[in-house]
Amino acid sequence: MSVSFLFVAPFAVGAIAVFFAMSYNQALPIRKQVAVAAFTMLFFLVSMFALFLEGFVCIALLAPVFFLGAILGGLLMGLIIKYASRPRSALCTIALLPLLVGPIESREPINPSQHCVTTSIVINAPSEVVFSQLTSVGDIRPDELGTAFVHLIGLPKPVGAPMDGQGIGAVRTSRWEKGVTFKEKITEWGSPRRLHYVFEIPPHSIPKEALDRHVELGVKYIALFSCC
Repeated sequence: MSVSFLFVAPFAVGAIAVFFAMSYNQALPIRKQVAVAAFTMLFFLVSMFALFLEGFVCIALLAPVFFLGAILGGLLMGLIIKYASRPRSALCTIALLPLLVGPIESREPINPSQHCVTTSIVINAPSEVVFSQLTSVGDIRPDELGTAFVHLIGLPKPVGAPMDGQGIGAVRTSRWEKGVTFKEKITEWGSPRRLHYVFEIPPHSIPKEALDRHVELGVKYIALFSCC
């Protein structure tokens, strides 16, 4: 995710929108400057979705940052028009910023990064009972998970994860809504204290319509390696 796309582009969109709005009415109050910038950004996001440039999941995650950037750009342009002697020159500079910053960023080497997410849950049960429930997960009812923000924007829920066998080399098949499936190969088996596995995501195991291409696991943008 580039800085030019995530921050500079929405900033420029808001500034351009307010410039043209205030060219007709320089007395445009601040609340209307905010409204103009926000409405223009809404049109921008809807257009990206309609033209298949971004999926709904990405747009939902980007929207807060994009709206904030557009509003800040619009408010700055409002101040420039009010106090600067040559606001059109400032408009040209802001409009060119994404085109200037983008090529500079593209020359920087891409450094892949790995992130570790740790979750801790205390369960009032013997470790043997907990371990047996984690190794092979039966059918998960919808009411057991509830509804979270990620589900509202289209990410599927898990429906089960049965395991064939036990011990190192066993494979757990993780099943999700929308036909999503992938494998979890056991690499460490320390019953009842430790379970470690690596993800195996074969081609076509995740339908294209199930996830936005930018958050699809095991392809260009995101890769999963292991979990314990």
